[in-house]
Amino acid sequence: MDDQNLVIGRAGGRISIVGFDGHENDVKAIHCSKANPNLFYSGCSDGFCKMWDCRTPNKSIPLASSFTNDYAITHIDCDTFDRYVVITSGGVKFDILDVRQFSEVSFK
Repeated sequence: MDDQNLVIGRAGGRISIVGFDGHENDVKAIHCSKANPNLFYSGCSDGFCKMWDCRTPNKSIPLASSFTNDYAITHIDCDTFDRYVVITSGGVKFDILDVRQFSEVSFK
């Protein structure tokens, strides 16, 4: 991954490049969904965790976004069914978020 693209390797040797512009600061963590191959989560140095869908035509608008704290997100993980997201941060803190309760994104 670089500052605007995510390279995804798939079974059978297929490679996809997904371009998105969803964080103003450095992305520190990425997690790919275990339940849905089109979903992934990104965590930023500004404390935001965002959920993305590769099939969405507008790559700059996440499906959902959640602000956890003022520390950089260092790791993201989900349970097998993507119901809960665990986020760790540089402030020696972790948050458990219910994906069904992620904040809604305003489409301005």
